[in-house]
Amino acid sequence: MPIARAPAGIPAKKGEPQQQRNYSWRDYGNRVGIWRLFDLFEQLNLPAAHNINSLLYEYHPQICERIRTRGDEVVGHGRTNAERQGDLWELDERRLIDDVTQEITRREGRPPKGWMGPAASESNVTPDLLKEAGYTLRHGLAGRRPAVLAADARGSDPVGALSGGAQRFRGNHPPRRHRAGLRRHDRRRLR
Repeated sequence: MPIARAPAGIPAKKGEPQQQRNYSWRDYGNRVGIWRLFDLFEQLNLPAAHNINSLLYEYHPQICERIRTRGDEVVGHGRTNAERQGDLWELDERRLIDDVTQEITRREGRPPKGWMGPAASESNVTPDLLKEAGYTLRHGLAGRRPAVLAADARGSDPVGALSGGAQRFRGNHPPRRHRAGLRRHDRRRLR
């Protein structure tokens, strides 16, 4: 019987079998990789922003302590990457954002300003929920730069899903000519 696997490049979801590649990313990153990055940041005198799953405080508190000691920025990133907020009902997504925000605030003494969804996942209401929770930056998908949260009504998303970011990750993005038109519209709306 073949082993069930997620497609290449897609992290394992909650309840799916763990993949060697995903396990090694997390294991190497928390055990070795982050410490090498800290050394590099120190050597180059660079500040950093870290996407933090709130369970990191429980499982690897020494990483969080180093981030705090360095004075680096903490970006909310869900509880774990196995829990994708785009798959949640609005009430559950709100609870996820609130739980993570409260945990980071409790540990850091102040709430995070930025958010990037776990596994780069978000729903159509994510920008509004983040704004309601006090976030001012939503870190973009597919290499986009952070966006100032300017959403003030359901569906008024200046950078994310409408301009193709979320669709690219899900593999169902609109045709290129359509995306270009949406981007122009989004830019006009931000003025």
